[in-house]
Amino acid sequence: MRRGLPSSAHPPSSWPPPLRYTREVDPRIHMALNCGARGCPAVSVYSSEEASLDAELDQAVAAFVADDGNVRVSRSSGGRVEVACTELFKMYLSDFIGTGVKPGSRQSWVAIVEWILRYAQGPKRELLTASIAQGGEKAKFEWLPYDWRTNGPDLPQKGEIWTPTW
Repeated sequence: MRRGLPSSAHPPSSWPPPLRYTREVDPRIHMALNCGARGCPAVSVYSSEEASLDAELDQAVAAFVADDGNVRVSRSSGGRVEVACTELFKMYLSDFIGTGVKPGSRQSWVAIVEWILRYAQGPKRELLTASIAQGGEKAKFEWLPYDWRTNGPDLPQKGEIWTPTW
């Protein structure tokens, strides 16, 4: 063990249960948790009741997908569908599409769009559907940069706020 984690000299079967087994993650959680960055989903309060929580997570994802800052879809003048998604999907790619798809492949983009389609509505849904027709071969896909700036007022830092004493 190094720093509390099993070393590579020990096979996973010898690791303690929390490190050996991971539960499947409900990817909707990524649209419900807020880290304080501007790229994060909106802050919300969720129910402790399982039935209510399920509907609330669906609503959180639908709102996240509806925001063009997170999922942007358009048709170019040449008729090509262009899809841009926040890098939040890229950061947790395996939670959304599983581990069997190669990241960065057209297949991974199609899988992300298929996941998003469950929550998209209206014209955005229609364009997303068109983007994955024929395996996404005629669409353009790109990542929207994640905004790590703080999700709050930009206050100037003054020496009076905190001054090291060493």
